[in-house]
Amino acid sequence: MTEWHGPRYWRNRKPAERVSNAHIPKRYMDKTVDSYNEDVGSWGVTKAIRGWAANIDENLESGEGLYFCGATGTGKTHLAAALLTEILTTKQLGGFFITAEKFIAATYDELRSDGELPDEYGDPYLLKYINSVFDVVVLDSLGSEKKTEFTKNAIATLLNSRYEQKLITIVTSEFSIASIGNNYGPRLASILQDATLQIPFEGKDYRVTQHAG
Repeated sequence: MTEWHGPRYWRNRKPAERVSNAHIPKRYMDKTVDSYNEDVGSWGVTKAIRGWAANIDENLESGEGLYFCGATGTGKTHLAAALLTEILTTKQLGGFFITAEKFIAATYDELRSDGELPDEYGDPYLLKYINSVFDVVVLDSLGSEKKTEFTKNAIATLLNSRYEQKLITIVTSEFSIASIGNNYGPRLASILQDATLQIPFEGKDYRVTQHAG
C-alpha cells in the first residue's frame, strides 16, 4: 500500500523532483515569468507577479495566493505554471498543477473508488495532498468545468480547505470573482477575495498573436 506523506516529505525532495512531482503540463515546462511577452499579452502583470513573489515568505505565512482573471489566450496559464516552477525550484516547498476540470474528474473517480484514487493517478492520496498538504497549488481554468452541485461542492471544499489552513492557491479563470460567486455562492467569492491578490489580464490573444508572428 502506498505510504502517506506529509508536507515535509514533499518539501525535502530535490528541486527537479519537486517540479516533476507537480505535474506541470509539458507545454508550459519551459515557460518562465521573464519569457512572457507583455507587448502581446497583458502589460504590467509580470511586475505585479514579481512583487508578490518577492514577498513569498510573508505570503506563506498569511496564505495569500493569486487570482489571474482575463480572457482566454492572455497568458494566465503560462505565468501560473512558470511561477509554480520558479517557486518549487528556489524554495523548499511542495506544489501541484491541476485544471479545475481534472480536479472534478479526480474527485468523481475517488468517490467511485471508495475514497481512494484509482491506480492511474499514481497515488491514492493525491486529492488529499491537493486539498491540505501541498504548499502551493495552481488551480487552472476555474469556471470552465460543468456546473453541477457535485462540482460546486468539490471546488468549494478544495478552496475552503486550503483557505482555512493558509495554503497558497494560484487560480486562473476567465471569470471575475464576482461571477464565480454567482455560480458557486457568496462564501466562495469571499474566500477568493480574502485569500488572493487579484491580477487582471487584458490584451490580445497571446497564442494567436505569437503564432502569427
